[in-house]
Amino acid sequence: MSNAFSDSFIRNIKTVGRYTDAATQGLNLQVKANGSKYWALRFLFQDKRYDLSLGSYPNVSLKEARVRATSARAQLNAGQRPEPTWKPQPVNKEQQQPKVPSKVTFSQYAADCITSKRAEWKNAKHAEQWSSTVEMYANPLIGGKPIDAVDMEDILNILTPIWTTKTVTATRLRGRLEWILASATTRGLRTGVNPASWKGLLETVLP
Repeated sequence: MSNAFSDSFIRNIKTVGRYTDAATQGLNLQVKANGSKYWALRFLFQDKRYDLSLGSYPNVSLKEARVRATSARAQLNAGQRPEPTWKPQPVNKEQQQPKVPSKVTFSQYAADCITSKRAEWKNAKHAEQWSSTVEMYANPLIGGKPIDAVDMEDILNILTPIWTTKTVTATRLRGRLEWILASATTRGLRTGVNPASWKGLLETVLP
């Protein structure tokens, strides 16, 4: 049945059936046996008939239904199959979940520490020694490990092989590791005891 829809007509119609709005091409109102009413746009696309849901009445008013039908018809005129653009687009689950920032690794933080400390060193060789010892002895073992996961076992694995054969280098390296880890604690990147501390800690297990 085709009528020029009006608000009173839509509100009062009770007879089950499909009604077509003479004022809006393809706009239909479906009245169900339980009294519920649904808007739809009936259209042809590539020689097939489709019904595009436009929402239910009274959630979607006559005015809004006509706006949606006209918008969908514009898509059809542009050669596209109409889609319900008034509905929120599905959100990618990966985008929906908050991204957890990756943890800073020891090598990343150590490099930043050495860079920031360069300003207080007058001798460029001093900075090179920091970088070279950390790069040579520490990074191969813990470089990729999160800074907050470095423990005393890691420090011992670094220092023990050179503690008696390269004592001076090992001692200086221990101090550098202690400073780097202490800095990370100050920055809130790790908590707890500094595993590279000498007094009361490494002095009890290293000769």
